[in-house]
Amino acid sequence: MITGIFERMVAHYSWLAKQPGWYAYCRQQVREMDEEDSGLFVGIRAEVAKSMVGFVVPPGERGEWWKGQQ
Repeated sequence: MITGIFERMVAHYSWLAKQPGWYAYCRQQVREMDEEDSGLFVGIRAEVAKSMVGFVVPPGERGEWWKGQQ
């Protein structure tokens, strides 16, 4: 059953990260899940990254807004 939950979470965060405005949130959530003490989601960060191969993060969501401020 845990495997099913893991796979659903990978699918959920992969889909959500591709929606406008959600990339940074999903990135942070997946990082925290991967590092949590329970160990339930170890490896989720790598799996989400694999499922997003080919996705181009929109420029406004890359967290590089400060580069234009110089």
